[in-house]
Amino acid sequence: MDASVLTAHGNERDAEFYLTALTYAQYLWQRGLAARAILKLDRALLSDVRGHEAELRQWPLPYEAMAWLLRHAPPNVFIGNPRVHFQHLADRMKSPAANSAAGAPGPAGRSAAPCVRNFPPTPNTRSPSRASP
Repeated sequence: MDASVLTAHGNERDAEFYLTALTYAQYLWQRGLAARAILKLDRALLSDVRGHEAELRQWPLPYEAMAWLLRHAPPNVFIGNPRVHFQHLADRMKSPAANSAAGAPGPAGRSAAPCVRNFPPTPNTRSPSRASP
């Protein structure tokens, strides 16, 4: 399995894409590629699913999976800096998703917050506690 499974969907970001992104994230995690697995969970979260899809009923939005991944990544496995990762993701979001990312952290940020609080901000980013109102 490789990135072609996602590019095969073209511009579609529907429930089928969502399930593919989750599957690919699991595949990467099982191969010790935690940082890449986190990125694929992000791709799933950015899918255009509304809540009524059968895929969502069987595989809910992966906030808990993301938190589990952050807690269980072996210490010798690269996961990057999750705090910076989520800040970068919020910066890349487009409307209407961008509107929910502005200001207070959204569900992804709140779910992952207990897992990432020990990761320091990088010098070129602001910590959430120092963010301007």
